[in-house]
Amino acid sequence: MKSKIFKIAALFILITSCSKDSPTEDKTPAPIVKSQDKEIVSFKFLKEDNLNLIEDITISIDQNTLSLSGGFPFATELNGLIPTIEISPNATIVPASKAAIDLESSVEFTVTAEDGTSQEYRLSISENENEEGNVVNFSLLATDNNDGTIFGQIHEDIVGTINEEDNTITIAIPVGTEIDELVPTITTSEFATISPQNKVAHNFSQPITYTVTSQAGNIKTYEVSLTTGLKPDRQLLMEIDALNPDNTLGWDFSVMSLNELPFVETFGNQSVRRLEFQGRNITNFPEGMSGFTRLSNLHLSSNSLDAIPNEIYEISSLDYLDLSNNNITIVDPEIANLENLTYINLGQNEISTLPDEFTTLTSLDYFHLENNMLTQLPANIGDMNNMGNFFVQNNQLTYLPESVSQLTKIWRMDVSGNNLSEFPNTILYLTNLQFLNLSDNNIDSIPTEIGNLTQLIQLSLNTNNIQLLPIELGSLTQLELLVMSNNQITVFPEELNFPLLQQLHFADNPIAIFPITITNMLNLNYLRMSNTEITMIPETIDNLTNLENLFLEGTPLERIPSQIGNLENLYNLDIGRNSILTSLPTELGNLINLNRLVISNTANLRVIPAEVCALETMHNVILIKDSSDTCE
Repeated sequence: MKSKIFKIAALFILITSCSKDSPTEDKTPAPIVKSQDKEIVSFKFLKEDNLNLIEDITISIDQNTLSLSGGFPFATELNGLIPTIEISPNATIVPASKAAIDLESSVEFTVTAEDGTSQEYRLSISENENEEGNVVNFSLLATDNNDGTIFGQIHEDIVGTINEEDNTITIAIPVGTEIDELVPTITTSEFATISPQNKVAHNFSQPITYTVTSQAGNIKTYEVSLTTGLKPDRQLLMEIDALNPDNTLGWDFSVMSLNELPFVETFGNQSVRRLEFQGRNITNFPEGMSGFTRLSNLHLSSNSLDAIPNEIYEISSLDYLDLSNNNITIVDPEIANLENLTYINLGQNEISTLPDEFTTLTSLDYFHLENNMLTQLPANIGDMNNMGNFFVQNNQLTYLPESVSQLTKIWRMDVSGNNLSEFPNTILYLTNLQFLNLSDNNIDSIPTEIGNLTQLIQLSLNTNNIQLLPIELGSLTQLELLVMSNNQITVFPEELNFPLLQQLHFADNPIAIFPITITNMLNLNYLRMSNTEITMIPETIDNLTNLENLFLEGTPLERIPSQIGNLENLYNLDIGRNSILTSLPTELGNLINLNRLVISNTANLRVIPAEVCALETMHNVILIKDSSDTCE
């Protein structure tokens, strides 16, 4: 028992002793240690952030000197570049990543560590040497290549064409330019050099090699050669003026706009579209007329040209060409070059034949070859199927080619004054004809197929040997003018009634009876029956209330019907040269709108009614009578 109590006491003493020896526990928290790291780990300019970069730019970092350095391609725009920067964890940087900066000068970046300490990095960039060594521009300037004369000089700056794929430069130089001492003006990539040097004269009769060395030392060669180019419009006009010293153009080339020159019409201020040279003593033209790329109208009539100048054939843009009233004898095959012509006038010349190539002008609408010496036309003239106007009057043609029948667009045709012995059957297929003149030939008959030409408005067949008028003429109901004078016609068929006819010329025919059907053509305002065998005028003449001109001189009229006095619109009346008439109706005095009344050379007419004489005294009518005639 005592032993047990002793053990408990000893244990108590031990515990108490241990409690007194233990120190007091420290409950204060441990301090937080902040990072001192403040480095730029990575510095880049990404092309995705900078549109003026073609690739990412990585900047070198020197942690010892705290410097940032890098190079940019030549000519990179350094303003507003956006960097992407990686720094130590928990550090900050100013300027910040992704903030635009200006790199025209060095930039300082301050990196602050978590513990507040900081350090500065200096960014310095450089521009790489220019690796490009290209010819940017190769020109021949007028100021360097013109000695003040007109011919052989460069009058407007010429810019060469640079081909970087095959390293060539071609210069289109106007034909006739002197090329033995041309002075080029050359622009190269920045800081590059070129040999031969800029502004040094050379003979360009053969290609010349130019060598370009870039700033970075790269070498590139170009072969420079000349090609034939177009003369500018101003230069061509200056040369035309100089080649024709007796011209009457009166040009002054100090004007800024070509449109200010007399007889010149332009598009805007420079491109010539029309030249009016008629009667201006222009006979010579310079080579290179193809330089008039927009010239459409050229007028050269009345210039004493004895041939078509070869240079004219170069102007492929021509639409209208007038060479009339010259001394031209030959049309060259090169006329085919003028494929855009729609109008050509070669009238009043001395041309006897046309080349087959002429018929390749298939755009031609107006065909003027009147008053020449043509004996025939090209057999394949029918190929010119856009022709609408066909004028070959006063030549020596004896027939028309069969292919004329293919010219179905023709609406005006004049073949008068030739040697046709018969009515050309080829014409009968031209059903769009509105105006047809076959006067002054040797035609002796009109085919019945004339009735096919129902669109005719004017038909002239005077001065032929025609004896009969076919009744098929009556199908030409659109006729407004019919000329049949000076033939051998004795009868005007009563079936012929032209309701729209305004003028009828029937003089100098041996017809003896005034056609009564004529008095039913109520639109007539002109009627000529002079020098016929007519003895009587029908009383129904007064149906022609629109008649203004009536010519009956040289006919054996026995009397004038009183009804003629009802033609109140009559302006000219001629009944002179009559040996049969013995009196005039007093009703003639009613024609107060007359301008002219001819009753002269009437051998048996001695006394004129007072009413007729009063037309002269009271209404100012020109009265032409014999001096022996007296007024009642």
